[in-house]
Amino acid sequence: MAGPTGPTGPAGSGGGSFIVGGGTGGANLVANALNFVPMFHGGDFSTEAEADQVVPVTGTLSYFSVRLEGSPGAAASAKAYTFTVRKNGADTTITCMTFEVTMNCSDTTNSVGFSAGDLITIGVQPSLANPAPLAMRWTAKFAP
Repeated sequence: MAGPTGPTGPAGSGGGSFIVGGGTGGANLVANALNFVPMFHGGDFSTEAEADQVVPVTGTLSYFSVRLEGSPGAAASAKAYTFTVRKNGADTTITCMTFEVTMNCSDTTNSVGFSAGDLITIGVQPSLANPAPLAMRWTAKFAP
C-alpha cells in the first residue's frame, strides 16, 4: 500500500533561453546575389530550400547579431550587406546592416515568435555596389 502524496513544489520556469546561430563556415557570401544562411550548419546557399532549418520548439528569437570576417568595403564606397531573419520564407522585422568599414551589426530591439515546425533562415542581401565576398557568422537568443 502506498503512502500519502507529499506536498507539491513550485512550478518551474519552463526552461531558460539559449544561444542559436550559424554562418557560412569557410564559404564567402556571394557579393552580387541574395544569399541564404542556415542555423547551425555552415554554408551559404543561393536558394532558401537548401538552407532552411526546422525550428523544433516554440519560442521567441531576439538579440540578433552578425559578424563579418572583414569589412564589406572602404569608407564612402556604399558597399553593404543587409541580414534579415526569415520565417517560413518571408522576412521578419529582425534585421541589421554592415556598411562600408563596419564588420558587425545587431538588432537588439525586434523579436519574432516561432512555432515548432516553422522554418528559419538568414537572408543576406548585398548592396548594388557589390561588397567584398566575405564569410560571416550569426547568433541570436532563443527563449522557449
